Amino acid sequence: MKRAMALCLVLLAALLSFGTVPAPARAEGASLSVSPTEGPPGTTVSVTGEGFPPAAPVDIVWHTMEGNRVSGSGFTPVGWTITTAVANAQGGLTASFVAPYDLGGPPHRVEAVVGSASAANASFTLTRRAWITPTEGPEGTVVTIRLVAGGWTQYDNNVAITYDNAFLGFACSFNSQGNITLWLQATGGVGPHVIGVYPALFYGPSDGPTPWKHPALNPDDLPVRYEPELFTFTITEGSGGRSYDRGTDLREVTAPDSLLLPNVPAQAVQDGTAHLAVGNGAKGVAGGDLPWALAGFPAGARVDIRWNTVVGETQIGGTLGDKFLGWVYTPTNWTLTTVVIAGDGTASGLLRVPFDYGGLHTIEAVVDGQVLAVADWMTVPRFTASLGADGRSIELSGTGLGWEKYTSVWDILYDNQLMGWVAGMISGGNVNVTIPIVGGPGIHTLEIHEGSNGWPYLNMHESPWPWEPVYRFAFTILEPDSGAALEANILLWALPPLFLAVAVIGFVGGRIHRTRVARKSPK
Repeated sequence: MKRAMALCLVLLAALLSFGTVPAPARAEGASLSVSPTEGPPGTTVSVTGEGFPPAAPVDIVWHTMEGNRVSGSGFTPVGWTITTAVANAQGGLTASFVAPYDLGGPPHRVEAVVGSASAANASFTLTRRAWITPTEGPEGTVVTIRLVAGGWTQYDNNVAITYDNAFLGFACSFNSQGNITLWLQATGGVGPHVIGVYPALFYGPSDGPTPWKHPALNPDDLPVRYEPELFTFTITEGSGGRSYDRGTDLREVTAPDSLLLPNVPAQAVQDGTAHLAVGNGAKGVAGGDLPWALAGFPAGARVDIRWNTVVGETQIGGTLGDKFLGWVYTPTNWTLTTVVIAGDGTASGLLRVPFDYGGLHTIEAVVDGQVLAVADWMTVPRFTASLGADGRSIELSGTGLGWEKYTSVWDILYDNQLMGWVAGMISGGNVNVTIPIVGGPGIHTLEIHEGSNGWPYLNMHESPWPWEPVYRFAFTILEPDSGAALEANILLWALPPLFLAVAVIGFVGGRIHRTRVARKSPK
């Protein structure tokens, strides 16, 4: 009886074992890599891995975000299997997938999953790509502008569009999984026209500059750098006028609100106490003269002339790392020069204004680590311009741009139309930007105004910041040489009659040749 019971138990255990699903082997220590690690949608991506359980099926999962920023529901992380593979006998893995048309911005997590367990991770960054179609046509042609891999965060989900350097508006990619499509009508004279796709900031804090959704002409001040993309659409026929893309005779234009700086020496008060004085009305442009004078210091003392300023950087935050927290600044200083005081307690000299932020700076006279005297100095923003080597662009250079809310953002007007903004908030107040030249024959204008919200403050001289000047430039677009054009037109008109004459001569010559051959032939 006992023997029969034992046999039954053995048989039961054997039967149960047939219905048991073995647990998948764990993929501890597995690794995953992708190549390349970035590229636009449509890129073929190779996946390799090691340390997986031999013969284990592996799902390669693409992770992204879905949602939008304005409905109140926010964004949700999602993922899907983009390809599958089976590990070889050594635990190696090879696979490939095509990068999807999905959100750009932060890198996408590419995950290897064995069973239901995460085994390893890699990342792939989708890079933006933009284009237009068609690239030429008659006036009124509807032009399609496409962009893929637009982002979803506050700092990479917008682009701003310009036409012939005029700001049209913005486009957003967070609700369309990174894909942007828009249309505009080609207008203007026959010839080239420039369509610009510029990076733009969606939103950020209000206690600093607020140029939201406007074209960022220099991407250096953005948390993530996206280069502007410029496209040429050529109007082949139109109702009148012509457009060209070369300029000449670039010059600066002055007005009552233009830059004006005094030229006066520094004079320190001599009353027995330490004083530091600066000349030129205590203001000047970066690279310009900074006269200084000391009085009332101990004879023979070594005095450091110290410049106080800030260092700027962008800041990103939020639970998902998708919030732009603005530009933040940390105080710093450095020594401009060190001087030895003369027997009468004085010293003086001439320094160059540092290529630093515009606005108010404190200059200190320091002896043995102790500040004995201070003076204030105002660095005034300055813009200069030059023509590009081929005459197709204006190279704009700014120095001494500010770092505070109402001194940092400067707006560009091209032919009295808003183009976009520039700043030097993380580059010490320095900026360089290229402006494409486009327009009909005649004089064209470029103006630079301060405007913290992306809109030009046109009467800054009557504001609390009257020391911020306006910079104006003019240049000329000329028609191509009329003599050359006339010769070309004459040649074009002459070609059809010339072809006809050649054909007639050939026909007549052929008839004469055949007639002579016929006469010589034996009958």
